[in-house]
Amino acid sequence: GVYAWITVNYLLKRIGQPTRQPSAAIMDLGGGSTQIVFEPQLDTPMAAGDHRYALNFGGLEYVLYQHSYDGYGLNAGRKRLESAGSAATCAVDAAPSTGTAFDRCHELVRTSLFDKTQCATSQCSFDGVYQPRLADTFTAGDIYAFSYFFDNYAEPFGGFRDSFTVGDIRSAALRVCAGRVVRAELRGPDADKLLADPKWCGDLGFIYGLLSDGYELPDVRELRTAKKIAGIETGWSLGASIFLLDALFGKGGMKGVCKA
Repeated sequence: GVYAWITVNYLLKRIGQPTRQPSAAIMDLGGGSTQIVFEPQLDTPMAAGDHRYALNFGGLEYVLYQHSYDGYGLNAGRKRLESAGSAATCAVDAAPSTGTAFDRCHELVRTSLFDKTQCATSQCSFDGVYQPRLADTFTAGDIYAFSYFFDNYAEPFGGFRDSFTVGDIRSAALRVCAGRVVRAELRGPDADKLLADPKWCGDLGFIYGLLSDGYELPDVRELRTAKKIAGIETGWSLGASIFLLDALFGKGGMKGVCKA
């Protein structure tokens, strides 16, 4: 996660610059887990723990929050939903008898996956995990969302748009779950596959629930996504290489902390 954060912020020229710049947060939604890394603006120092990562880069220190929520990837989320309720709850329903198909699906997602009763403190996301609230500690910074955020929403619905809001995902999910999306409005190589997938409604319900209920982001919060930034792939391996080079050579070409 931290290496992906380095990749994104380096390509955006938010780190590795002569002066400190506002950093971007990253969210990555895989199949088995989801990761988040950001630089919270806190009134008091962040408590020690595996979630705290002090990064020295380009002569500056960045205190990052990082966590990987195992079991909260898209495929794992599907399995959790299937075990929590009827498979029909998050199925496409063109003529729901009560409310909307998405409303029923979202309620199942919220109560079974993102219940906050395990939170011992107010600074908690879900699953009892400590996390500074993004709405309080990362109010205006860019948030970049990758992997299934891109594949299952941003690419098919956004085309070449590089930003969207949390509420945009809800609007798309409402239409998908009601069976009101047509092929002509979708983009990307997986459009036909997604349109034929009865689990797409549940997938979008999970993605919206993760952002809205898990991370407590309001519907108006803007997110960004990209396969490439400045023409370069946004993979974590680039960040690992950049980090190593910075450690070897340090700021301004001076010898870094690593010795050959």
